[in-house]
Amino acid sequence: PFPIRPYQAKSAKAILSKFKEFQSTLAVQPTGTGKTVLAAEIIRKTNHGRAMFLAPRNKLVNQAVQAIERHTGENVSVEMNTYWADTNMWNHSRIVASTVQTQYSGQGGQGRMTRFDPDKFSLLVVDEADMYLAPRWRQVVDYYKQNKDLKVLAVTATPDRRDEQALAQLVDSYIEPYEIRDAVKDGWLT
Repeated sequence: PFPIRPYQAKSAKAILSKFKEFQSTLAVQPTGTGKTVLAAEIIRKTNHGRAMFLAPRNKLVNQAVQAIERHTGENVSVEMNTYWADTNMWNHSRIVASTVQTQYSGQGGQGRMTRFDPDKFSLLVVDEADMYLAPRWRQVVDYYKQNKDLKVLAVTATPDRRDEQALAQLVDSYIEPYEIRDAVKDGWLT
């Protein structure tokens, strides 16, 4: 893996510590500070079972695949649009990246998520977690959370929603946020 920044290492340590006690945790970092790299570090350190990375847009999935592969050294299967992960027994990656929309669409109304066994996954990463409260997002996350041993990492730059619903109703814990002023003070953002 390539080196991570000190605040990412601190956040990763805090997330893994929270996972010892809680099923899910929220990490808040500003745009441009490497939330995907943080997620890749957690995927790398959670090397038992499979990992699913969920994002709301194709572009974010594609960026995540590149960052995760670069950081973990593992291939990432994509479940999105015309891409189908795990299409044969020789193409079974430990890490899958998908859009939430792909997960709940298709399969005769059941959603493509039903192609995956939740019990095979040990980690679910939810990018742009501020959208997590939407019914379709909850449907997908709840599908994977059928596995009581699953850990859920929710990451976002914008934890405050316009509708003022609290993300706290969906996650069990949170780590100390890394704020914009911290990133500027530390020289990572201008």
